[in-house]
Amino acid sequence: MVYPLGPGFNMTDDYGPRVIDIPGASTWHPAVDLQHWPNNCKDQIYSISDGTVTYIGGIQLTIKSPDGWSASYLHMKLSDISVAVGDTVTAGEPIALTGNEGPSGGCHLDLRINKEGTIDPAIASLKAGEDLGGPSTSYGFVNPEEFYQVFGMVLCQPESCRRP
Repeated sequence: MVYPLGPGFNMTDDYGPRVIDIPGASTWHPAVDLQHWPNNCKDQIYSISDGTVTYIGGIQLTIKSPDGWSASYLHMKLSDISVAVGDTVTAGEPIALTGNEGPSGGCHLDLRINKEGTIDPAIASLKAGEDLGGPSTSYGFVNPEEFYQVFGMVLCQPESCRRP
């Protein structure tokens, strides 16, 4: 497991309910937003784990891990994605560049983890959006910070990570 951006990134929006004034953006956020402040576009995004690219479309790229869970990366331009559906990737492999596509308040990475299909009991035990009062669109998506904790990692290090 690796981080999706290079060292020194910040978390600019949390997982769960939120107050937002961006047209088209949901008040339930099934992700965390990460960026190198202030809003660097074209920042390199890395695959957080080994896996297979299962979806590319709109503003999204999804990679399914060998353990069955999926990581989705959002807000990039399709032209800034460097992998294709069916490709096998390794943890830390460059996959795309950050962008500001779709409902977005600036260039960043929206990182979503969906536990559906996992064979890892620790990941399966994480509470998903629907368990926390989120809408049906949050089905299976877990808090990326709690997900990283399963691997003994802290997604947003207090000494180096700006938070909302």
